[in-house]
Amino acid sequence: LSDVTIDLRDANLPPTSTIDLSAWFSDVTIIVPPDIRVEFDCYTMLAEAKDGTRGAPPAPANAPRVHIIGSAHVADVRVKVKPG
Repeated sequence: LSDVTIDLRDANLPPTSTIDLSAWFSDVTIIVPPDIRVEFDCYTMLAEAKDGTRGAPPAPANAPRVHIIGSAHVADVRVKVKPG
């Protein structure tokens, strides 16, 4: 029953990584820099999932890829793009 923020702006990521989350009655915010490709696939029930990378300029083709999967129940999951 607490909110979580995962900030990947200073992370040294491998070419491909996965974040598998399960949010119950809590909000999860994932902050990524503009040069990371994100695949966002979360199941929601009485919740909201927002992919803030949609509409942002695309990351380079050789950029690290983060696959965000999981579920949110009575919770919000957000991906936000912010420069590092």
